[in-house]
Amino acid sequence: NIFYLMEFREIFLTLLRKYDERMQPCSFLRDLVESTHLFLKMLERFCKGRNNLVVQ
Repeated sequence: NIFYLMEFREIFLTLLRKYDERMQPCSFLRDLVESTHLFLKMLERFCKGRNNLVVQ
């Protein structure tokens, strides 16, 4: 499950922090923001189906 692995939860934040507008196209940033949004929506749906969720 991707929500239990810290690497998957943190990859979007890491990529956003390392984004360099001089080296990477604006389309990369747009795709990254959209991917982050989709990941958070998936996490929200996953959590709604559970009574408890332990995150380290």
